[in-house]
Amino acid sequence: MKKYILLIVGVFLITGCQKNNVTFEKGIIEEKKEEIKDIYQDHNPMPIGIYDSNDKEHYIIEGSYSQSFEAKKDINTFAIYPSSKKSLNHYSKPKEFFRDLWVQIDPEHHIQMGFNIDYYLKDDTHINYNIFKPSDMKKYYDYLEIYLYDAYAHRNDSWYSHVEDTTFTKDTYYTSIKLTAGSKIDDISSPITLKVFTFDTEDDFDEKGNYKGRSYYQISICNKGVTCK
Repeated sequence: MKKYILLIVGVFLITGCQKNNVTFEKGIIEEKKEEIKDIYQDHNPMPIGIYDSNDKEHYIIEGSYSQSFEAKKDINTFAIYPSSKKSLNHYSKPKEFFRDLWVQIDPEHHIQMGFNIDYYLKDDTHINYNIFKPSDMKKYYDYLEIYLYDAYAHRNDSWYSHVEDTTFTKDTYYTSIKLTAGSKIDDISSPITLKVFTFDTEDDFDEKGNYKGRSYYQISICNKGVTCK
């Protein structure tokens, strides 16, 4: 009798262990499925570049741009184009050139634009922020003044001002960005990294708001003779 009892208990324990293993293995499989679902993929096809210009053409800025920083003086106005070409020729309607390139890829304007500014102060404070609308940069205005322009919206105007929150819409194209040295520009101890990026959904940013997509272009802007190496 004792042998039968021991045999039954042994079978029960073995069966129980097998069930637990199956349950555990199912848990691993389900967890792996969740991990696969969370893998980020960027399908944004928009090229983007930061350009400077001369009398005949726009040329992409590669790596860095050097200029002397003087408080309340313009550093430069950089043209933005949805292109990765080394140079772009001017043509008869320059204010419409940006949009003409953009709609070839995004005719419904589902893709939006943003900028990121990054630099250090002399006390080692790290300044890093994204710009989606004009008011996003006002907090650091004393160090660096930034103005965004939409040439296409003023294609029929001989003169136009920078974009403001009151004029910003989802259809705004940021065709250029002007950097002006703020009253505390001398407190900046590093080159300024200027990044332009495009995005179509919130998943193009991580939980801290950092852009993680592939549609971006960045340059380093240094103070000639100070932060330039």
